[in-house]
Amino acid sequence: AVAMEPDLPTQKRRPAWLNLLLYLLAWSLVLLVLTTQTSWGVELSWSHAFVRIFRDWGPWILLGPVLWWLVKAYPLFGKRKVRNLIIHVASSLLMIVLAETLVAFAIYPATQPILKKSEMSTKDLVRGLRGERPRPVARVQDYRLRSRLIARKAQIWLLLYWVFALIGTSILQRRLAEEKARRALMLQNDLVQARFREFQSRLNPHFLFNVLNSISALTVIDPAKAETMVNQLSNLLRRVLANSDRALIPLSDEVALLRDYLAIEQVRFSDRLTVTEEIDPSVL
Repeated sequence: AVAMEPDLPTQKRRPAWLNLLLYLLAWSLVLLVLTTQTSWGVELSWSHAFVRIFRDWGPWILLGPVLWWLVKAYPLFGKRKVRNLIIHVASSLLMIVLAETLVAFAIYPATQPILKKSEMSTKDLVRGLRGERPRPVARVQDYRLRSRLIARKAQIWLLLYWVFALIGTSILQRRLAEEKARRALMLQNDLVQARFREFQSRLNPHFLFNVLNSISALTVIDPAKAETMVNQLSNLLRRVLANSDRALIPLSDEVALLRDYLAIEQVRFSDRLTVTEEIDPSVL
């Protein structure tokens, strides 16, 4: 029975702080790669490139856990797909507005002084080499340019939302498949244990010891009865083993098993045990 029990996979959940740490490390790697590419491709300073990349991806670092919750609460594949799809469409538009709000009122004001300082230091160095005085950087606000920039970023962010949603859905589906397989393995293990317990209940060790002691005694007193009991015990064991791997058996097999058991007891108790059967053949 121990050999038949499968090894169950342990389902250990990572603590929340470890999930958060892995999440931030993954985003740090993404920002590092994008910043390096931007710095080399556009020939910007690394800090300048990092600030520009952070403006584009920073909102999604903050909104990522919200998106993951939405994917788990309203999966794209499964029941109520139409309702969940509508919810995700509305959520994608709302999160774009939230992302732009974060950029306009939090990320942009926090990072703009860094960019201005970098731009002013470069221009002042050029003017100093020319013998000119540093001039303050003019603040020009082109609302049409800003609107086009927001529209372009909204398109990119909408695409990012659905890419992240599909990635999260695939991760969730894989977890559900693993959990389903784990539960199936647990049910299989429970079935094996139930069959073993059923086998034990049919062949109680106390019963086997009594039969073997009776056979041992009869080999001296009545060898013919001892041989009969050995054959009957063999038939009983054969029936039990034949039915041990089936969840349901016909009532006729159960009655046959009971007859083998009572035949052994009749040999043991002789005239002290009388068996009468009243069984309707239609129920077998």
